[in-house]
Amino acid sequence: MGGATALSSVLAPADPCAVAHQVAGANRAQVVSCLIEGEDVVVQVSVSTSVLGVPRSARGAARAGPARSPGQL
Repeated sequence: MGGATALSSVLAPADPCAVAHQVAGANRAQVVSCLIEGEDVVVQVSVSTSVLGVPRSARGAARAGPARSPGQL
């Protein structure tokens, strides 16, 4: 969500994808993709982990942007 905060910040505008990369890196994750769609930011991340000693990769995605009216997708 750091990327969305950067997109919406009037006081300190920043590149939301650069912020997403910084936040992901601080959490030992990698940004798989970062898209700016109008006022929304869509970020997908991946992190390496292991399950019972077997290396795995976990992925997550988030979309953030301004609030929408009820019933609007």
